[in-house]
Amino acid sequence: MATPDLHHHRALVHKILTQSQRLLMRDAVSARSALSSLLNTATEHVCNKHATRVSPHHAEWLEAEAACHLINAAGWQLTGLTDPTLPHYLTRLDQRPHPARLRLLDTAAHRANPDRPTTPPTVSLPQQRTDTPTASRRRVNPCPCACNSGGSCGGCVHAGCGGR
Repeated sequence: MATPDLHHHRALVHKILTQSQRLLMRDAVSARSALSSLLNTATEHVCNKHATRVSPHHAEWLEAEAACHLINAAGWQLTGLTDPTLPHYLTRLDQRPHPARLRLLDTAAHRANPDRPTTPPTVSLPQQRTDTPTASRRRVNPCPCACNSGGSCGGCVHAGCGGR
């Protein structure tokens, strides 16, 4: 169960990504706004409207986390919120066409939604194992040699092979 502060933090990141998507849709005419500036504008808007007591430092962390969700939606992995390659990845995402950037923002916002269920309702759980053993695929007959009684048959090279 997430704490109220953590849930509030996740909700703010989700709102930042959703607001960024709205800004990019509104900017469809030029369609060349940098994602970093969209995230910055959305962070300022969300923090002013929904989280008036957020410090500037916390707002930067929220923006970095939103950027990480966006980069993860593109299939790239960062080492953390302070990864030095984060601006480089955002610049690479800016080179994508407008519809692709909208889809990335939509995917990132969906994944960052704190209220979405973590598992789809149609997922079936795996069956539990039972204590009764299943029949093995290969049955081994006991070796007729003296190795079963502790002696050595010479064919299996060791004593007590048990028919292996």
